[in-house]
Amino acid sequence: MNASKKARNVPTPTPPAPSGRPAQSHELLRILQPAQGREVAITLPATWVRDRNLQAGASVALTETADGAIRVRDLRSRETLGGRTDIVIDPADAPEHLFRQLVGAYLGGAGEIVIRQSPRLDAESRGTVREFVRRTARLDVVGAGPDFFLLRESTESSATDFDTVLGLMTAAATEIQRGALHIWDDGHDLATPTFADSEDEVDRLTWLVERQVMRAGTFERDGDRGVQREGVFALLVARSLERVSDHGVRILQQGALLPSGALPPEHRAAYTALHQQAFDVFIRAVALGETPDVLEANVVLDAAEAVHGHRAALMERGAGDGQSPPLPYSVAVPLSLIVESIDRIASYSADIAEAAVDRSMALRLSTSWPGESAPSGSEAPPEETPPEVGGDSLPD
Repeated sequence: MNASKKARNVPTPTPPAPSGRPAQSHELLRILQPAQGREVAITLPATWVRDRNLQAGASVALTETADGAIRVRDLRSRETLGGRTDIVIDPADAPEHLFRQLVGAYLGGAGEIVIRQSPRLDAESRGTVREFVRRTARLDVVGAGPDFFLLRESTESSATDFDTVLGLMTAAATEIQRGALHIWDDGHDLATPTFADSEDEVDRLTWLVERQVMRAGTFERDGDRGVQREGVFALLVARSLERVSDHGVRILQQGALLPSGALPPEHRAAYTALHQQAFDVFIRAVALGETPDVLEANVVLDAAEAVHGHRAALMERGAGDGQSPPLPYSVAVPLSLIVESIDRIASYSADIAEAAVDRSMALRLSTSWPGESAPSGSEAPPEETPPEVGGDSLPD
């Protein structure tokens, strides 16, 4: 269902008022009551229930925090994690300015975004908002009127499921890279738009990782430091995957400009080898996310350096045997951009390998954080008790 249909289903399109005063924090004593089976029940404060107009049978969300506390939230409430952000559109601004503001609010962790324009939202602004909703796939239009849109998070998001998100990003980025390798095929006919969905998927998931990191580090102040640390490493890898994908799309776009048969066979063979070399570095780098290994990471880093050296040699002496005529300008320009992107893919793959090793080392040191234990498979070695030194004796 598209955003405009969802907006029309809202019965009373009234713009939300500015955020109210923050709730006061205080502790209430409750006695556990027997319930069905082995469960127990507690009563909620009458004022809290009355203020939200809740009735028996209504659903609430329970979230367990790191210190064992339980957080109760009315699912219908506008009090969302990260709060609400208001964006007022200046008619003089370009549509991309609104899109950047929306992305910024989303990355900042806003649970609700209100977009206003006076005297009414124009068609470009409405289209920009709907495109933003489509690309995030996390926010819905839950309110609309002539001069406003109200967006609200449609799903409960976990701030710790980074491995799953990075796995999806890796799959999409790999699909783009495999497609880019075919620009060197004889008679290649690339339809670059077929990879637009993969590129959008990588962008969407990168935004999601950054949003989760912001929430884990800013809004969930009672969350454990392990979640925040994992989020930092996830963001480093996500950003590198995003850039690898961008350069893969750039290769596809520039490759579409290379006429079939424009490169002499020896040139095509040399650039194909360079591209395959960088692709192999990328595949080995992302594999470190599953099985971090310091020795393998060093091999990947050395392989990335080899790509840089290979590219420099090609640029210095040319890809041919020195007897071929210079390439025409219409071929040399897209080719130089392709080679530059191949080199950058190797660089960002090296960044992924470094992040994987850093994460592995941090997991080994996790017992140094108060209240944390080493994850399964990453147990720290038992501490040795230092020898006692008494009197004037010193250890050898």
